[in-house]
Amino acid sequence: MKQPITFLFALLFLSLHAQEVNVGKWNIEGNYQLCSFIKHTAKINNVPKGFTHSFELAVARKTFGEKPWHKALNFPETGFSFTYYHFGDNKIFGDAFALTHFVKFYLFRTKVVNSYARIGVGLGFLTRHYDYITNPNNNIVGSTVNLAFSFRLGFEWKVSKQVVLNTAFTFAHFSNGSAKLPNYGINLAMGTVGLKVYPKLGTYSYNCTKVRPKKHDEVIARYGLGLYQKNGLNGPTYFAHVASIAYARYTSTANKVFAGVALEYFPGLTDFLYVNDLASKKEARKSAFVTSLFWGDEVLVGRIGYFIGLGVYVSGSKMMTKPIYFKTGCNYYLAEFGKRKGFKCFVGMNVKSHTSVAQYWEVATGMCF
Repeated sequence: MKQPITFLFALLFLSLHAQEVNVGKWNIEGNYQLCSFIKHTAKINNVPKGFTHSFELAVARKTFGEKPWHKALNFPETGFSFTYYHFGDNKIFGDAFALTHFVKFYLFRTKVVNSYARIGVGLGFLTRHYDYITNPNNNIVGSTVNLAFSFRLGFEWKVSKQVVLNTAFTFAHFSNGSAKLPNYGINLAMGTVGLKVYPKLGTYSYNCTKVRPKKHDEVIARYGLGLYQKNGLNGPTYFAHVASIAYARYTSTANKVFAGVALEYFPGLTDFLYVNDLASKKEARKSAFVTSLFWGDEVLVGRIGYFIGLGVYVSGSKMMTKPIYFKTGCNYYLAEFGKRKGFKCFVGMNVKSHTSVAQYWEVATGMCF
């Protein structure tokens, strides 16, 4: 009698932890987007009068629990997208291209429709930007290369197993992080509609086994180099040195919260104070250091981590226009090494901003242990 009962329990366990479905793993998605510029500051002297038209081509892969973070993030899709924007008043604003890596998080799934949120980060390229002589009417961005961010909230309507209708609202942002002024940034609100096609169907099993994180606590040491332009559209470009130490706590295999202290040094301020006889060399150097406390959250998609953080200045705040700042960006983690695989290095990039105005664009490296 025990054997049938044991067999029934085994079947129940398998049904809960390995569900077979006939679906596609890879998909190709094409979208059309009707866009409108958001004039988020009165300092922008001109925005396109007509609508912006956008076309997107994306390739993505479904996850089935092959990695621990798949289950922790409710089996997301990951992929790359290439987007073309044709701005209104094209002679002034030109065209834009964006290549981004994205993660699509599903909020709920039914037999008819799926609801999702999608976040994308990458590079943007603009064919027209501010120029004092040739293009003075475009004071939104000052460089060809920009960082590109996008957020999408939408619904997928299941036409068949291989065809899905996509409807969504998308927000997109281009910014060079004040590396080249002007940098008010492009903000776009878009209505999105398109089709997603699975070229090939197959039988796959969802691994629903819950996996706890192998580690819970982590110390993060980080150094970043920021780049920004100041004192007018033709002003000099400065570096900002940023060192930080933080403690992180893993809440799952795909998420960690962190808090720490950061020390920033602005050598451009040292030179300005000293050259203009406003302070001695020692006093000028001391005035260029800024200390802050910060905390935030990071979502881990394999070796890529997307993070957002909030900081509060505790000293040197007189040289800052706002008491708080935000950082958003991503890290790429290299393979673990050392005793018990307790160490790993990373490289990353992010933008630091005060409210809607970017202070600098930063590249960083560091170690977790």
